[in-house]
Amino acid sequence: MVYNPGMASQTTLNPIISFPEVLRARKPKALFETRLIALLVKRLNELAIIWSPKAFRGGLNNPQLPHMLLRKLESLIILGENLNWQLSKPLKNELDSTIEDIETFNPPFIESLRRASADIKRGKFITQRELEKRYGIK
Repeated sequence: MVYNPGMASQTTLNPIISFPEVLRARKPKALFETRLIALLVKRLNELAIIWSPKAFRGGLNNPQLPHMLLRKLESLIILGENLNWQLSKPLKNELDSTIEDIETFNPPFIESLRRASADIKRGKFITQRELEKRYGIK
């Protein structure tokens, strides 16, 4: 196969972050997060994937976030760059799921699930049918 610079991935030619930037940055992790989120804002918007950068950042900063989710995200980004972000529906869904999985590690999200779970156990919840009736939703 002949090397064609026009076909090289954008990540290879324009990495999210470069060695000099990492070595000179006071906070390399924060710099990388900012660049990663900027890339995802652009690409996920183009793919019409709804997500929360704030929740995503919160999930990234949770030490309990499984390493394999970060590896999966990395693989999906590399694949996306190599395909010029022309993703098939299953691949787009996999990226969406991975982003959502990372967002669920956001501590405020985890706490809201705990509160909701406790409310449900105490019987403090409203059913879909009650919502539809109350607000005239059909």
